Amino acid sequence: TLKYEGEFQNGLYHGIGTLYLEDGTLHQEGEFENGLYLANSELYFGNGNLKYEGDLQNGLYHGESSKLYFENGTLQYEGEFQDGRYHGQGKLYFENGTLKYEGRFLQGGYNAQGIGGKLYFENGTLKYEGEFARNLYEGLGKLYFDTGALQYEGHFRSGRIETLQYDLLNRSIYSQLDNAIFYFCIWILYPPGHQVGVITSGPDCIWPVYDGQGKLYFPDGTLQYEGAFQNGLYHGYGKLYFSNGNLKFKGKFEHGKGTEFLLD
Repeated sequence: TLKYEGEFQNGLYHGIGTLYLEDGTLHQEGEFENGLYLANSELYFGNGNLKYEGDLQNGLYHGESSKLYFENGTLQYEGEFQDGRYHGQGKLYFENGTLKYEGRFLQGGYNAQGIGGKLYFENGTLKYEGEFARNLYEGLGKLYFDTGALQYEGHFRSGRIETLQYDLLNRSIYSQLDNAIFYFCIWILYPPGHQVGVITSGPDCIWPVYDGQGKLYFPDGTLQYEGAFQNGLYHGYGKLYFSNGNLKFKGKFEHGKGTEFLLD
């Protein structure tokens, strides 16, 4: 049961007033209209901490410059609401107070097409910057490791890296040199005018087939292989290097194996 102190009209809360819980804890204060919360309202948790401050419409969060809090008092969201959902420009936070997302929202989800938004790891490091749609990466963007190193830059579709034709070129790929079986399945593709690819993880991830000329790198950025690929394996003429940069094999490959060594 709630207790009300304030103005009435026709038997309904109307005007400036305050609502209390049965134990006397402050629940809500602000402006009412015909029994409903209205503008410039403040809602509170049972522990007395502020839950929401801003405008309300039909009892729902609505309007600009509003703030929503976690029960521990930490800011959860600041920005625009519509019909109780994040909608418009805003910032979302982790419960520890670290910024989680900043950009535009649409009906509660990330939606930053054209202008872009930013998503962060809980440690505060940038995770993704670019376009969003329907709460997913969509369009141009950059994806980062939690160390801050760039993981991928290019096109996304429905939250995944968009796949096009194959010119493998990325230094964050890990592989077993001798048979080119990749155990950390991150691949980045750079066709003319685009930077696209697919990211999955785990030892059993399934690779799409790639062909053509490309370059493969060790995790530290040292060149591992440059040359021709076919069906995901070294195939054709190419050069294979040790992790220290010294040449390991130069010549012709067939299905991932060196078959014909060429001298300079």
